[in-house]
Amino acid sequence: MRATRSAGLAVMGRPDDHPLYGAAIRALPAGLILLAACRRLPRGVWSWRSLVLGVLNVGAFFVLLYLAALLLPSSVAATVMAAAPAVMMLLAWALLAQRPRARQLAAAGAGLAGVALMVGAGTQAQDVRGVLASFAAMAMSSLGYVLARRWGDGVDVLSSTAWQLVAGGVVLLPFAVAVEGAPPAVDGAAVAGFASMTLVATALAFVAWFAGLVLVLGGVLLGLRTRRDRAAVVPAGDDGRTALNR
Repeated sequence: MRATRSAGLAVMGRPDDHPLYGAAIRALPAGLILLAACRRLPRGVWSWRSLVLGVLNVGAFFVLLYLAALLLPSSVAATVMAAAPAVMMLLAWALLAQRPRARQLAAAGAGLAGVALMVGAGTQAQDVRGVLASFAAMAMSSLGYVLARRWGDGVDVLSSTAWQLVAGGVVLLPFAVAVEGAPPAVDGAAVAGFASMTLVATALAFVAWFAGLVLVLGGVLLGLRTRRDRAAVVPAGDDGRTALNR
């Protein structure tokens, strides 16, 4: 069972048991590709903003999501992430002065009730570490997305996305070396998985997502986030564990 899960995670672009390297290898090349396209470095306040957003939206987020993928069934991981609309709604209210509507609050409440039922119900106990990792990933990325909307004026999406990915990858590298030692060996299938993850599921996907943060408002944005998180968790093996294609 473990071998099946390991193969699935490697193909999806994360070597099993190396979450820090997997996250760094996914983020940094994608950021460098976008940086080469935009040819613009962060200046002024964006020197520290890109670092903060890189940790929230990329570095810590990728690692926590990977850990949740190892520890939880896909249905539970996706359901926990479905609490994101409620968290984003509250953060947008506090940071962007966007007061939620009654209908949005009701929908968010129903989503939270579903999360509680999914995590608490059933005969099989869920791994508390995986649940905590999912909640932490959801909360950190929700804060990062709201801050990206608040700080995004005056900076194009391509540049800000590149800066976040590079910052997140650079922050992860020293931790990967210190905690996980030498980089993991990867075969041809894993290299292909990383290439697909870097180009499509990271570089292009994050540019599209942050562009959506600028263009889409209110409840429509939160609805998109819910569908995106459900689609992000995919099965990776016969034992019901998960890999994340995000």
